[in-house]
Amino acid sequence: MCKKLFSCLFIILVLIFVFSASVSLMAADPVNLLLWIFIDPEGEDPRGMALKNIVTSFNESHPDIHVDVESIHYSRIDAQFIQAAQAGAGPDLINIFTDQLALHVAADVILPLNQYAEGWLEAKGTDYILPIEKFNNNIMSIPWETRVFNFWYREDALKKAGLEPPKTLEELLVIGGKLYEASGGSDIGFGLSFSEQSYGSQFFTYYFPILWAYGGQIFDENGEPDFTSDANVATMQWFKDAVNKYGVIGREGLTITADDVTNGVKAGNILMAIAGSHRISMVRSGEGIGDNLVTAPIPGITSDKYSPCNVAAQTLAISKTSKNPEAAWEFIEHFLSMESQIEFAKAGVMPVLASAYDNPIIMNDPMGAELKSWMEYIHEYGRWKPFNDDYNLVAELLVKASQKIVYQNAPIRETLEGILDYYNETKK
Repeated sequence: MCKKLFSCLFIILVLIFVFSASVSLMAADPVNLLLWIFIDPEGEDPRGMALKNIVTSFNESHPDIHVDVESIHYSRIDAQFIQAAQAGAGPDLINIFTDQLALHVAADVILPLNQYAEGWLEAKGTDYILPIEKFNNNIMSIPWETRVFNFWYREDALKKAGLEPPKTLEELLVIGGKLYEASGGSDIGFGLSFSEQSYGSQFFTYYFPILWAYGGQIFDENGEPDFTSDANVATMQWFKDAVNKYGVIGREGLTITADDVTNGVKAGNILMAIAGSHRISMVRSGEGIGDNLVTAPIPGITSDKYSPCNVAAQTLAISKTSKNPEAAWEFIEHFLSMESQIEFAKAGVMPVLASAYDNPIIMNDPMGAELKSWMEYIHEYGRWKPFNDDYNLVAELLVKASQKIVYQNAPIRETLEGILDYYNETKK
């Protein structure tokens, strides 16, 4: 009798323990993840609203995982993350622009994603349209959006001045100068930038299409710097003529950043620019802008061929300090889902899934046809910038060279030869 009673009590205790453990697991707090990204989910930018909806959707559909977002300006996020991760802190997920990816790999602060990404990419097949950059055969981040840097112009401003949109790079400067002169300098005809801020990001937005149009590059096929080529000299001459011969912009070009360009177009005092497709929706929300702001391929040297366009992407990576990389990958998958891609596309962000462009929601969206036209421009003229972990050094040298050439009348070839010597010296 006692043995039976003892056995019953033992079974009851085991059942109570199992039940308690199950309840405890069910009631356990969710895994908390932190995402650092340049977009503000509480801001007025349509991308921020899309981000907020995507994160909310993930948190609601994943009760065991909760993602919080911290917005950090794009000019600070890379250095801040590398410093935090190397100190054993920082977020689980980090947004990295493709230009900066090599820096993070060199700093050894992000995880290889092969075990998660290879199967996902195989399942997506040709529907995933972007190339994946690998480092020693490792996938280090996954692009979640495409962007093209194309030509913007205020159609109403050109019509008011009796001007047609430019068909060549020289016409662009002629028209930019006329717009600047007509305004008495209050409006910038063409928003060139010679600022070092944010790694010279706005300067390179202009520099690369022009350089490629002239048949040049920054590094040759062997990875050696090619700063002094005839094409680089011709490109710097084009910039010098833009300011000193045609007068598209004054000395304000020394301080204009990417944010200044888009804010200036939105405010109506920058009338032409080369800028990223990802910002167009936000800029068109400005008073009186709307359809007056037109996007088009960048004019070429001759009217029968456009200039090549710079293609880039924002990517998501998992920090080496993350304690929950599996949960972080679940969030990346959600970010890349059709649902999320459509959410971003409605905010004017180019999807990375080919099928999204033919989705009825996007096809019927006011920007649907424009998104598709940008992708067609990419297919024919798109190029990726060939930068490595020397990005910041190259940016600093070329921007400073442009300042001397454009505003101090420094000789072009000699100035470029000087920065080439300096670059080679630092690499010894």
